[in-house]
Amino acid sequence: MSNGGIFFKRSPASGTAGNVLNWATSLLINDTGYVKTSSELWVGGSSPVLRWRDATHGEKATARIDGTHLYFEVANSEKLRIKSDGKILIGGSGSGTGALTIYPNSITGNGRLDIYGGGDENAQSASKNEVMRIGRGDILDQYYHSIWSATGSGGATSHFLKFYVSNGTAGATNQ
Repeated sequence: MSNGGIFFKRSPASGTAGNVLNWATSLLINDTGYVKTSSELWVGGSSPVLRWRDATHGEKATARIDGTHLYFEVANSEKLRIKSDGKILIGGSGSGTGALTIYPNSITGNGRLDIYGGGDENAQSASKNEVMRIGRGDILDQYYHSIWSATGSGGATSHFLKFYVSNGTAGATNQ
């Protein structure tokens, strides 16, 4: 259902002078308040902010840029920051010296990283069981260590973590 909207139009999409011209829509704000563009939506200013709100609960989320970092806030609290150097911080606003830093939501909170993967202990392979690689960033898929995981229908002895060194070719240490 549509009761109209506000259209911002630009150069003719078809037609000729002296005849019917069909103008291309660049931006539409429809009767329900949705904004639709034909390509991109730019937010400018010295400290650009995008806000998501609803009429019942107010502000839901915010994305803001402070000139160097992009922040995402939920419930008026920063949850994610992408720094200008590409580092990612989750759950806090500290300095975060690693490529990915995860902060707990409180001193007794949960700052863990959950990684799910792994497969059946009866059919082991890197594509099924490898859950993490740790290695050099300049030579991908070479010079790395690997952690494999498996759980299955067997007893506790058939559930494992394996730690491989040297591209997964040097023997595994099971834990």
